[in-house]
Amino acid sequence: MTIFLLPIDPSTSTPVKLNAQATNVDVWNTVPNDGTAAPTGTAHLFFALPNAGDVLVLSSLGPDYAKTTGNPRRERVRVAVGSAVKKLKTLGKAIWGSSVSVDASEDPHAAAVGAHLSMYNFDLKTDPASLYKGYRGADITGRLSFAPLVTAKEWDDGVTYAAAQNVARTLKELPANVMTPTKFAHCIVNLLHDVPNDVYEDEVTIQHKSSRIRFKQAKTSGFPNTEVHIHNEGMCFFSFAVDLRISTWILDYRLGVQARYGTSQPAKFVEMIYQGTDDTTMQPIVLVGEGITFDSGGISLKPADNMKLRRGDLGGAAAVLATLVAVATMEMKVHLRVIMPLCENMPGRSASKPGNIMYAMNGKSVEVATTDAAGRLVLADALWYGSTLTPKPKAVIDVATSNGSTDKALGGVYTGVFTNSDKLWKSLDDAGAKEHDRLWRLPLCDDFAPQITEGNADLANTGGSSADPCTNALFLKSFVSGVDDETDPTPWAHLDIAGTMQATRAGAYQEVGMTGRATRALIEYVRGQAVA
Repeated sequence: MTIFLLPIDPSTSTPVKLNAQATNVDVWNTVPNDGTAAPTGTAHLFFALPNAGDVLVLSSLGPDYAKTTGNPRRERVRVAVGSAVKKLKTLGKAIWGSSVSVDASEDPHAAAVGAHLSMYNFDLKTDPASLYKGYRGADITGRLSFAPLVTAKEWDDGVTYAAAQNVARTLKELPANVMTPTKFAHCIVNLLHDVPNDVYEDEVTIQHKSSRIRFKQAKTSGFPNTEVHIHNEGMCFFSFAVDLRISTWILDYRLGVQARYGTSQPAKFVEMIYQGTDDTTMQPIVLVGEGITFDSGGISLKPADNMKLRRGDLGGAAAVLATLVAVATMEMKVHLRVIMPLCENMPGRSASKPGNIMYAMNGKSVEVATTDAAGRLVLADALWYGSTLTPKPKAVIDVATSNGSTDKALGGVYTGVFTNSDKLWKSLDDAGAKEHDRLWRLPLCDDFAPQITEGNADLANTGGSSADPCTNALFLKSFVSGVDDETDPTPWAHLDIAGTMQATRAGAYQEVGMTGRATRALIEYVRGQAVA
């Protein structure tokens, strides 16, 4: 079946470009036109028009589109294309297996993003009519493929951005019985080695309770210059070419252990290294992603309402992993380190108790004021580890579903950002605006510090409900090495995606469900830091 998808400017008086580039038929006169411009994303389906293929979908770019510039113009393209794809999806099985030719001339990157994000769907239903089946589920672009009418690199880049965000969406949607820390580690290996297992010469089964796995990315996988280190706290099975070393690494450094005492699932600490140039002195960008694969709150149990959404508390890890996948796919000339502490937070006979005092990797004592703030505990050690790497990081950015109060302040529109660097903020803000994956800066102020420093330890993992997002940011800042250096402070930012983790209402290219944000903003930020 032949399908054409065309975003149109409804205020344009003649369809010359439309006819020349796609259908060679005057479809303009078939669209109701009462002299007013249809709202952005208004889509119409047409069938069996002469020279227009089997299906034609037109979607409005909105009023005064010709006068719209910059980032708002890009977003109109995403919305128009995304809405058109949603319209096509209503045709169901009748168009499965078809290729859609997209007029992406207005903005190939934005058009590709809109199409592939809109086509995404997630379910694990066994009904044969289900578009997606299986948690490896997921051919996440579904039953349609898309191609621009005119080949463009920008289109390919947009596909990569959207595919990365869809990876993050799927990781967050998967239920906690499927997405444990160990299975998350499996997904990492599967993502990077997008080839059958039998292409590898060696097969290794780990038989030790505490192991360190290290492998250099195989050339056949399509992800060059990438390494992964997975530090295991327990039994883990892989069948890939790896260098195997015995280690009690997590237990030695106590990384994540306080958070996962209440669960039978072993913790993982994953470090991924992408070296896009031969310059070993290049300062790395360090991305740290919180990976609580399910956060019940532990002994400080969360309310039952919507607790199932706490599977999304691995959203930080999902976003930084997806970012590295995109960076490696596009072979950006940049040095990127991605760090993901993975664990569950559950109640149990061995669970951490409120009031416990632990010692972090940097030697500071931390009072566990509530076990419901476990994510910041595992982030703290991961931040210290990442910020003490050599060469000194160019920037350290952590991503986490930290605080519901951020959702109350910013809703699902903006991701909250705390940072010590105006320059880093400017780069992040520009990247988020360009991708419409928007960010909002929140106050990082030492005046909040007494709320987390007046207990029996150096720090408490919460200062109460008052200004909790701000005290959380100060807590995390305490574990970033060099952040307070007077001459050369380490640029650091904390992205709180608690509000943008899930969409509660559908948009043009986002259904209700996990969003995968702030993946595209991070990819665009890293791209802006790459060597030309």
